Amino acid sequence: MKKWQKALVGFFTVVGALYVVLMVVFSLGLGTEASCTVYPVMAVDSPTGKFRDEQAQEICKKDNRLTTWVWLSEGRSIDLGKTKWSVFHAASAQSTAKDAGAYEPLRLQLLWLSDSELQISYPQGTEVMHSERSEYGVKVSYVQMVNYGR
Repeated sequence: MKKWQKALVGFFTVVGALYVVLMVVFSLGLGTEASCTVYPVMAVDSPTGKFRDEQAQEICKKDNRLTTWVWLSEGRSIDLGKTKWSVFHAASAQSTAKDAGAYEPLRLQLLWLSDSELQISYPQGTEVMHSERSEYGVKVSYVQMVNYGR
């Protein structure tokens, strides 16, 4: 075997060994502790079913803060769709203390005005961490609701 062939075999041996080690580490869940827990809330399809929006609540260990996300995807579950993007992100006003004993999602209204326009209504006082915009042919607008859910 030529010198360059031995070097190539050695290189691929090292890469293969690293791959096996990483597969074992990830399959055992070592070092990959989930940092966030997601609670699905609701999903609404656009009028023709071309798009689908999904609201989810998320709490992350790093800050113990409950937040709300609305994801948009191409007509399938956000976990199965080819493309997904966030269209709303807000902090929930409720406590996330472990002894609170209750879980309630942020009350949103997800309304498709057409197949290319989604309106998201949220309670007054909600700390929105996203901005209105258009992506993939869908215009997203926000409406702050006064006395929403009372």
